[in-house]
Amino acid sequence: MHCPHCQQALPDEHSAANCPFCEQELARENRQEVGLAQTAHLNLPVFLAVLFAPAVCSFVALTMNMGGLASMSGVLGSLISGLICTGMIMKEFQSTGVRRALTSLAMGVLFCFLSFALSSLGCALGVNVSGHGI
Repeated sequence: MHCPHCQQALPDEHSAANCPFCEQELARENRQEVGLAQTAHLNLPVFLAVLFAPAVCSFVALTMNMGGLASMSGVLGSLISGLICTGMIMKEFQSTGVRRALTSLAMGVLFCFLSFALSSLGCALGVNVSGHGI
């Protein structure tokens, strides 16, 4: 999008009423308004369901005496769950560049570890409830 006065290219995220180069007022159609589609908020029930899914699968698998499925759910499911949760959280952050990359890495490690710990808890509860071992 370009300013109709100075013909300079406006930044993609520019939403001010005036051009940042010539300070002339922009027409309403030249402004990029932030709509509801661009400001997606975290859906907490979906986030928690994704975070707890490997733990629930591990618990159910061990109560049905399927140790291999429980361990696969605990390890691979926790990795996938942690990465999905990281993606959901990172949609909320507006940082860019190295800061965003480091934040993504830290959040990824945190959520993968949290999901793995919950899966371990699910395995322990499954063993205690069913009396089966891996």
